[in-house]
Amino acid sequence: MPHDATPIQIRRLMDVPALCHGDAISFDAVEKPCQEMILSIWGVGDAWVLGHVTDGVLWGKIVKGKMILAKDADTSFGPSLDKNRLLDLRIFCPEKELRIWRQHGKLKGRLVQEDCTKGYCSGYDENQIFLSANSLGQAEADGVTFSRLRGPSGQTHAIPVDWNGTDQKWRLKVRHYLSSNDKSGMLTVTESRLLEVCLKPGGGF
Repeated sequence: MPHDATPIQIRRLMDVPALCHGDAISFDAVEKPCQEMILSIWGVGDAWVLGHVTDGVLWGKIVKGKMILAKDADTSFGPSLDKNRLLDLRIFCPEKELRIWRQHGKLKGRLVQEDCTKGYCSGYDENQIFLSANSLGQAEADGVTFSRLRGPSGQTHAIPVDWNGTDQKWRLKVRHYLSSNDKSGMLTVTESRLLEVCLKPGGGF
């Protein structure tokens, strides 16, 4: 996750009620470009794009079947989606999430989505604050506005929202799934799923 936001740990895929993990995907065994493969796996629906490559944070959106990255708006706003340099990636919306990660030098992936037929799982949604507060300008590509921001330690990223960086109004919404420990009875976060980038609830944190 971006250095300028509260970190999200990409946990191991855990089997919890209400979550369905699709079949494992190997990206290295496919000849087609990484972006084309991602779009074919994702299917229908707009989404947010967030990940890391070896030289930076990658932000973007999928709109009407097209992936628009920050670098498409301005080459200084973010890196390219290069399969050889990709470390991790999440394509997400409230209904589902495509997780891609590098393991033992190879890219793996799974499509994760809620399935009410599997049962119920306790959980809660968390609105994580973006810590960047210094605006470095905006640029637009295919109707998507990207705002480039610099954090207190100098790290930069360009999120696909219209934000001047002065009002902390945008949040990364995350859903945490809970399970109880058989010995202690305590609830712990077993799984987490990114939902969307959204405006903070009125008057709340």
